[in-house]
Amino acid sequence: MLEFESWHNGFSLKGLGRRLRSVPLFLLLVPYVLGILLADAVLVPDWVLVVAFVLAVLVIELWGRSRLLSAMAVSLAVLGFGYMTTTLLRPTCDIADGEYITARVRVNDIPSERDGYRLSHGVIEAWQSDSASKSANYDVVLWIRNDSICEGDIVELRTKFRSRMSRHEPYNRLLRNRGFVGGVGVNEDNIIGVERSGRQTLQSRAIRKLECSMRDSVSHSTVEAMVVGSRRLEKQALREAYSRTGLSHLMALSGLHLGIVVMVLTLLLTPIILIRHGHRWHNVAVVVVLWIYVAMSGASASLVRAALMFSVMHLAQMSSMRYNSLNALATALFAMLVYRPSYIYDVSFQLSAVAVIGIIVWGVPLMRLVAQRGFILRSLLTTLIIGITATLWTMPIVSHIFANVPYMGVVVTPVAMLTAYAIVCCGIFVLLLPAPLTMPFGWVMEHAAWAQNSFVEWVAQWEWVAINYQLSTAGVAIIYTLFAIITLGGWSLCEKK
Repeated sequence: MLEFESWHNGFSLKGLGRRLRSVPLFLLLVPYVLGILLADAVLVPDWVLVVAFVLAVLVIELWGRSRLLSAMAVSLAVLGFGYMTTTLLRPTCDIADGEYITARVRVNDIPSERDGYRLSHGVIEAWQSDSASKSANYDVVLWIRNDSICEGDIVELRTKFRSRMSRHEPYNRLLRNRGFVGGVGVNEDNIIGVERSGRQTLQSRAIRKLECSMRDSVSHSTVEAMVVGSRRLEKQALREAYSRTGLSHLMALSGLHLGIVVMVLTLLLTPIILIRHGHRWHNVAVVVVLWIYVAMSGASASLVRAALMFSVMHLAQMSSMRYNSLNALATALFAMLVYRPSYIYDVSFQLSAVAVIGIIVWGVPLMRLVAQRGFILRSLLTTLIIGITATLWTMPIVSHIFANVPYMGVVVTPVAMLTAYAIVCCGIFVLLLPAPLTMPFGWVMEHAAWAQNSFVEWVAQWEWVAINYQLSTAGVAIIYTLFAIITLGGWSLCEKK
């Protein structure tokens, strides 16, 4: 009778408090994010921040036994820390919009083909105008109209600096949130000199390796995006098809792709376990190779976040510490936002973060319900659960940013993930193995990419695959508040004894 009553007791505030105390880093992330948002909305004098920090310390010292006051004081201190890091690390540029400068620019990425020009990213290392001459480290967009310029080149040119990098304001704002301060044009008329370094990045070397195993250009563009994070060959029509079907996340490297990579690395490095203290060296080796892959794939925000989470997980296994997914996620997000607070406005960062949160708080409990099923059925159900939860949690942001509700993504994502597994797994073997041994993996990779593109283009033709609707900012806030209430309600339910 007592067990029956315990199961039907309903919500328990003690149970909810116990669950919240198990994720302290995730709770601290909330005031830190509020501090970042406050820094972009309100200008607060420095002395106010100092006074607030001193008051928080005094409250903790004098009333440390009061959990409520201590929690409020710590939250206030973290909020102030978020505000200060945002104001201190906000990208600035001394070059005026429209000013002609003589600049020394390093080309960082392989130029991507566009209509009539090539697009790349670079760094202004030094610049000089009629009134100033300075060394710098400004990330800029490069519009290149010269076929001889390639990655690694250092170009000296006389050009006009433009603070606006795109005609579309949302994309312009996205580039600024990623740390870019403007753009410059590179063409035959304004180039003073070119220094050929011959240096290639890890990503460009990986792209060259994939090119040797591919014949079809469309399939190659998909493989390049899903394996090494380069979308330089992606066609506009194919990009729109993936967006309409809600499968754009397959073309942007994230935790899904890195999870497949970790699985392959774990299997390949299994023999290390046989040596003395092998399980520790195995985890260290997986983490090291994992970060080499991140550098090889461009180190995007979503990829770095996922790599940090996997690193924490493997290091916890190595030291036999208890691993908490939400705490690991909060650690990764904290580190990235401290490094660059503007990531909070990056759409790829937002989609990656909310998708993982949804999978952890909703997907994992649902996957435990099917844990006792057969291997094949369990794998299919797990894939379906991950696809549904990730799509539901990202749908409000997708609707708000892209004015599109791809509700059929819930259905088509599990199907497309089967080909995604094949593409990424074969891509890893192509990158690791010598050229003669990569032929079968390249064949499977190419045909899987062709099948995935064909499936996406077919689904995109359906009239009812998506709804054109733009959710307001208030609507997004309401939906995620509802998600949080549902999650907290689930956490507060009494567990069966």
